Amino acid sequence: MITSPLEHFEANAFTYLYLFGYDFSITSRILYLLSLFSFLCFFSFLGSKVLVVPNASQTLGENIYLAVFSVFKQQISSVRILRFFPLIFTLFMYIFLLNFSSLFIFGVSISGHITVTCFFSFTFFIALIIIGFLNHGLGFFKLFVPQNVPKVLLDFLIVIEVFSFFIRPFSLAIRLFANMLAGHTLLGIFAQFGVYVFKNHAVFFFVPLLLLLAVFFLEIAVSLIQAYIFASLVCIYLNDVVILH
Repeated sequence: MITSPLEHFEANAFTYLYLFGYDFSITSRILYLLSLFSFLCFFSFLGSKVLVVPNASQTLGENIYLAVFSVFKQQISSVRILRFFPLIFTLFMYIFLLNFSSLFIFGVSISGHITVTCFFSFTFFIALIIIGFLNHGLGFFKLFVPQNVPKVLLDFLIVIEVFSFFIRPFSLAIRLFANMLAGHTLLGIFAQFGVYVFKNHAVFFFVPLLLLLAVFFLEIAVSLIQAYIFASLVCIYLNDVVILH
């Protein structure tokens, strides 16, 4: 019995099985990994046969790729950044699949843990700094110097620019973590409410069921939107360190 809407963020064991000294127990994490494996098989199938005249599966894969590419182009101002698109596409799909697959029954919300989202954001933040220095050397520090501003405000604005730059990984991590945590917590609350109504007032069970379905489809949209926002912000930050101003 679920006693807290946050229990689905924990690893729960459903069947204990020990064979030959090894633990083969079925847990929520195992089920979640199986769901991710199913997506891996699906996308491997999409890319298994590349035809000149695309079939339905190839068309689906190409449309997904082109949709992400159109978003990527809107955030950049130089063709030099196009070489990073495979990385952005992989990032978008990875975060979306983590978000979406956690909505399954017994799904574990990986992106609902602050340590995971911090790992994503700080890894890309450090990579962006390295890219900036590789492209500009010490000239990378020009990113923090605003142009065409009065000298009396220059020092103050430089401090603000430095602060806003180093706050970026925190905003990336907290935004993704908070949205996924809030959405899954809301799903848990409505699920418990539905169980309570079904046990005590079964005739009104359709009311929490409709609410639960509405929140579920909302979370599907949130999974996509959060992946889009994360990838878009990384594109913007990448454009800044490559082009500077």
